[in-house]
Amino acid sequence: MPEQNTFLLSLKVTLHCLIGCSIGELAGLMIGIQLHLSITFTILIAVILAYLVGFSFAAYALKNKGSINLVQSFKIIWFGEFVSISIMEVVMNLVDYHMGGMNVASIFASTFWIAFIYAFVAGYFATLPINYVMIRLNKKACH
Repeated sequence: MPEQNTFLLSLKVTLHCLIGCSIGELAGLMIGIQLHLSITFTILIAVILAYLVGFSFAAYALKNKGSINLVQSFKIIWFGEFVSISIMEVVMNLVDYHMGGMNVASIFASTFWIAFIYAFVAGYFATLPINYVMIRLNKKACH
């Protein structure tokens, strides 16, 4: 695959991964903050939901692309998604935590949303080079 096509594909794949992860991440953060859970439990819920939604998005997209079932698509995407989501989650949670997004009393606080936006962008740029390398090495299934 030519270099430019690989880079463009990695941009697309990273955005797709980020959207799935961010839906789960945001849901987990909202649940934890609104229930006034500890930061540890809030992060735990956010990470679990990020993995669930992220894997689901990727497996479903691959399933729809070909004539395979969800189990087969999961077997194809698990490694690349695990690596991408792991890096994305570490970066996003670090940024969100250090910006105070997890220390707010309510999801209606502007700090919550500002920190999440910064975490979203940081998660994308932290994962982009990893996805690029995995695509080049044929270790990430593209959907």
